[in-house]
Amino acid sequence: MPQKLLNKQTQKHSLSLNQSMKKSLDILKMNEKELLEAIRDLTSSNPFLDYHPGKDLNAMLEESFALPVSLKEDLYLQLHTLRTPFDRKVCSYIIESLDDHGLFRESIETGSAVMQCSETHFASQLRVVQSLEPAGVGARSQLESVLLQLERMGETDALHLLKAYPEALISGDLRMIREQEGWSYPRIEALLGVIRSCQLNPCHAYNHTRAELLLPDFEIIRHEDSVDIQLPDSGTLSLDQSSAESVKQDP
Repeated sequence: MPQKLLNKQTQKHSLSLNQSMKKSLDILKMNEKELLEAIRDLTSSNPFLDYHPGKDLNAMLEESFALPVSLKEDLYLQLHTLRTPFDRKVCSYIIESLDDHGLFRESIETGSAVMQCSETHFASQLRVVQSLEPAGVGARSQLESVLLQLERMGETDALHLLKAYPEALISGDLRMIREQEGWSYPRIEALLGVIRSCQLNPCHAYNHTRAELLLPDFEIIRHEDSVDIQLPDSGTLSLDQSSAESVKQDP
């Protein structure tokens, strides 16, 4: 059976989005925080634009973006202000190897093998890091951290007590310590108080997280007989006139 080919015209409505329209839709989908971050990125990459946050928003942004200094950043700052010579590579390796508690868990043998230096040299650079603040940083255990703190405090008797009689302190055998050292019980208890005042985690102040910036979509102001809904002052985005004029003057 022969087939006939029919030519039929139809109309179809379609919308084609160009790149500019797609960007506009992406901006419309942003919340207040995402929009502010996009504006900050835009102004940082475009020298012709200036962004001036609102008064309240400016304070919130300064509080949010003022990041606290981390432990490693603080150690590097202290390290580069030392007047005594140090091995930059070895000290940097030690700092980068610290755990969340500021402890150096590797052995001297492992560290010296990685850095291809003698164990004596590596141990001397570990002492450089351990000389920084806070006292106890760079220790290889919590016990050594306490010993470093006692050494920094100048508590030689408490340092000797913890070094010489760890088992007696664990078992509570203060009589043996009294017989060996000739100290009175009140003296031993006072030294124990000094030991207990040390921190097992001296770097705890650096264990912080950055708070997420929450921006309100609007503010509700309540009056005696009415309620106002006010949008936050997000600031103004403007053209940098000085940069624009300099471009115009270029031949």
